[in-house]
Amino acid sequence: MALLPIGVAFGFYNAWTAAPPDFHFTAQRLRMVEYTLLIWTIWGAISGAVFAIILSVAERRRPVAELSMIRTILWGVVGSGSAPAVFLTIAMLNEPRWPPILPSLIFVAITAIVGGVLAGGSLALARRAPQGSLPGAAA
Repeated sequence: MALLPIGVAFGFYNAWTAAPPDFHFTAQRLRMVEYTLLIWTIWGAISGAVFAIILSVAERRRPVAELSMIRTILWGVVGSGSAPAVFLTIAMLNEPRWPPILPSLIFVAITAIVGGVLAGGSLALARRAPQGSLPGAAA
């Protein structure tokens, strides 16, 4: 959800610049926006699921108040960086000349950093919740 506005902007940018210049803003361009949003949504779901699985396995039996901020950020980095790293690896195995390595690694790093920031922010928000309001909290 946090990156949805960026995904929407990126979708419209793709629709405007990647499409042949001879057709107007039609249903074809809107389908390009929808396709871009679908990819971003799937990407976010995979990243969030990987983060949730890693966090639940690595930090099991720890209440929110006892979670380490550094480790939670680390799990966010790993979770968010995993999807683009896997996609990049698959792309490199299928077509060794594509994609360019340095920009792709920078993109993986940016994605991982954003995931870490969002994981840390989520933990900070969870800690601010009233004591009995979290699921599984002692009544």
